[in-house]
Amino acid sequence: MATRVRFLPAPPDGMRGSRGCYGPSSYYATAVWLPILGPSTFLAWRLLACELQHHPGGVTTTLDRLAADLGLGSPRGEQAAIVRTLRRLERFGITRAITDDLVLIREELPPATPAQLARLDDAVRDRHDRVTDLRA
Repeated sequence: MATRVRFLPAPPDGMRGSRGCYGPSSYYATAVWLPILGPSTFLAWRLLACELQHHPGGVTTTLDRLAADLGLGSPRGEQAAIVRTLRRLERFGITRAITDDLVLIREELPPATPAQLARLDDAVRDRHDRVTDLRA
């Protein structure tokens, strides 16, 4: 991945999977997606999604700056925490790299899938059920 990266909001239908409906400050995102993604990946998404709310035209940052903002240390090497975090965002369908230095990112997360929920503690599944039942 390039040292400088531009993050653009993904168009509503520009990403595979369900459409998002839970923003970075939502209870559901924190209560359900945090345990799915893990702390650094969740915080990276939340930070970038919040930045996009203030800069809808996109956010350009460096891996050094993003790693420092998240407390992840040096971005050097394939096993650097920030590199793993960004790969994990893509693996979960939250980002999609267009080029090494241009990435689309969801501003809202969809409900967790049944497969994702199956790996979680009962308490997290209960939170998912309570929130999604309220939306129905």
